[in-house]
Amino acid sequence: MVIFFHFNLENLLGCLLNKISNIKLQDRGSTFTRLSQEIGLNDISENTKIIKAFSSIRNSLHNNGIHSHASFSVKVGKLNYKFTKEGVVQCASLDHSINLIQVVKDIIDEIIESKKIKGITELIPDTYAEWLDNEDA
Repeated sequence: MVIFFHFNLENLLGCLLNKISNIKLQDRGSTFTRLSQEIGLNDISENTKIIKAFSSIRNSLHNNGIHSHASFSVKVGKLNYKFTKEGVVQCASLDHSINLIQVVKDIIDEIIESKKIKGITELIPDTYAEWLDNEDA
């Protein structure tokens, strides 16, 4: 669930940024920050920490439960998320993941409701979906 949601989040952010600014960034954090700046999103710093926490859970799943990047922590709602470099991630429970997904969904809603995104009138190219469509041909 976490990996699937995270992949779709990265894809959405990248597609939106590319559409409004013709910019393609590889790093999820840079993409989110740049998109947030482009659309005038509020609380960029706090929202970036929330997105980073979600990504860190995903990354720890690929790394046997270990957080391999710089240490950081963030409180999201009533739950604390603490990531210690080379430490075991103890905030990747189903409750922690669902809590983050709910908050990330709210951030996505704010992005989608921004004036710049709502002003898009044509289809937004999705290279991943286009690749999938071509696989069936």
